[in-house]
Amino acid sequence: MAISDRTIDWLKVRPRARAAMRLLSLRAGRPVHRETLIEALWPDVPVESAMASLQVAISSLRGLVEPERGRRKPRLVIRDGDAYMLNLPADAYLDTRAFQTALTQNQRARTVGDTIGAVRALRGALAEYGGELLPEDGPAEWLQQEREMYRHQAANAAAQLASAELAADNPRDAVAAAETCLFIDTFHDTGWQLLVTAYERMGAPAAAERTRRRYTATLASLGIGTAEAPVSPAPRRPPFDTGSRRGDGATADGRLFVNRSAKPPTWRPTPR
Repeated sequence: MAISDRTIDWLKVRPRARAAMRLLSLRAGRPVHRETLIEALWPDVPVESAMASLQVAISSLRGLVEPERGRRKPRLVIRDGDAYMLNLPADAYLDTRAFQTALTQNQRARTVGDTIGAVRALRGALAEYGGELLPEDGPAEWLQQEREMYRHQAANAAAQLASAELAADNPRDAVAAAETCLFIDTFHDTGWQLLVTAYERMGAPAAAERTRRRYTATLASLGIGTAEAPVSPAPRRPPFDTGSRRGDGATADGRLFVNRSAKPPTWRPTPR
C-alpha cells in the first residue's frame, strides 16, 4: 500500500497486525466489529487479553500508516462504535473493489442490452482477478467464504465472456475465456461445455474430443462416472447466468488477489 508517495513497510508491525490490516482491507469501507476481528485473529485467547492485543494492533497500524497524525483523530483506520474500518480515499486502488465494480458494470450493461459494455466489463473483472485471495493467510477460517465467493464469481465471469465471444462468432477468444474459467474452477460444468463448443466452432474436432475426454476424467475423479459426459451446445446469446456446480455465492501494492504459483491462461482478444 502506498499513501501519497510514501510506501508502507509492513514488516515494521507484528504479523497479527498485518493480518488485521488484510482483513480490514478485504472489507474496506465497511465496519468490522471488534468481536469479528478477535474471533478471526485471536480465537483461543481470553477475551480481555484478545481485546488488549487488538487495541495494540490497531494502534500500531495507525502509527504506521499515519505517523504524522500523532494522537490526532485518525483518518484511515477509524473506529465506528465497537467496530473498526479502513476508510480508503475515493481515489485509492484495491483490486477486490475494482473486481466487484466491474461485475456491477457488467450487470448494468446487460440489463440495458449493451453487449459491448457488458463484455468490456467482464474483461475488466478478469484483469483484476489475479488468483487466490490472500494465499499468505492459508486456510484461515475467516477468509474461506469470501475466498470462495470471489473464485466462483471470477469463474462465472470467464464463462459469461466465453459465451459472449461465441455469440459474436469469435471462437478463438471463446477458447481462451473458457480455459480461464476452468483454470479458476476445474469443475465448472458450463466452462467445459463452452470449451467443447468453441473448438467445434473453430473447426477443431480433435481438440473438442480431447476436451471431452478431459471433462470425463475430471468427473471420474469426483466419482461421478466414467462414461463420456454429455456436452450441450452453448447458446447463441450471452446468458445472464452461466451457472456452475455451486450456488452464487492487503498486499503492499493494493492487491488482495495473489497467486504466486501459477497464472491463468493469457486472454488476448482477436483484433477487430
